[in-house]
Amino acid sequence: MRIATRSIVIAMAAIAMVGCGKQKSTCSGTDELAVVKSIVMDEAEKAITSGKHDDGSPVFNAASARATLSKFTVAFDNVRTAKVDPNSTKIFCEGTIKIVVPPDLLQSAEEGRKLGNLGTVSALASTNDMEQAANAFSRSIEYSAQPTDDGKKVYAELTNAKSIADFVSEMAGSTLIKPMLEAKKIEAAKAAEAASQAAEAQRLQNEQQQAQLQAEQGAANLGVAQEQNTLANQAINELWKSISEEERTYLIGSQRAWVKKKEIDCKIEAAGRSTDPTEIEIARLNCDTSATRARIDEIRRSL
Repeated sequence: MRIATRSIVIAMAAIAMVGCGKQKSTCSGTDELAVVKSIVMDEAEKAITSGKHDDGSPVFNAASARATLSKFTVAFDNVRTAKVDPNSTKIFCEGTIKIVVPPDLLQSAEEGRKLGNLGTVSALASTNDMEQAANAFSRSIEYSAQPTDDGKKVYAELTNAKSIADFVSEMAGSTLIKPMLEAKKIEAAKAAEAASQAAEAQRLQNEQQQAQLQAEQGAANLGVAQEQNTLANQAINELWKSISEEERTYLIGSQRAWVKKKEIDCKIEAAGRSTDPTEIEIARLNCDTSATRARIDEIRRSL
């Protein structure tokens, strides 16, 4: 996408003569070349200031456009007369126009175009038939010049002015848009950072909530395991009390061995289940409860 475009096939302008009463124009005359320059720069300014934001406000104001364009140097080489109209004072000219861009401005334009994904300055020059030599850009031109009847003004027409004015406006616009794009890039980076921080904060909050829920769940599971283990131990104690002295004497040895084995087995089993202290205790209690219930059944069968 171009920064600004304006259709110009033949552009015309006029300025007051430096010397009054001039009846004939010359291709290399100061006034004539000044008009040709004004055609390019005026049309470039119009192109730059024609860009609008979505709300209708101008992308670039006229003052900043003129200030940037004033840094460009416009020169002419190889100016020559191509044709003279014997029936009028109009002359037809050919030559080379050279646009010299200050190095810092050229660098800014290059950076601005890169930020805006607009291509390189060299590509822009090629598109507009401009030949680049360092920071100077040139191309052949054709123009005509003619003084007014009273010799107080000179008119000039520049053929194919579009590509020259487009090139100048694009160069100036690329320079002007650079700080805007840099600001947008910074804003985008800040927004991305803020979004990243918000996402990280949300992630941490989710983790904290999950950890809290897991802790509550663990506490609940531990409570259940403790209650079931208490009931199992109460049951085996009641069973032990209910049997005769003779039966207790008979079972005491195996009962003590079972208690010792149960404690060791359940500790080993629980340690292999998790590294979380609560989960380890739950596993130990569940193991103890299961073993105790199995021992109750075993004692009852032996009686």
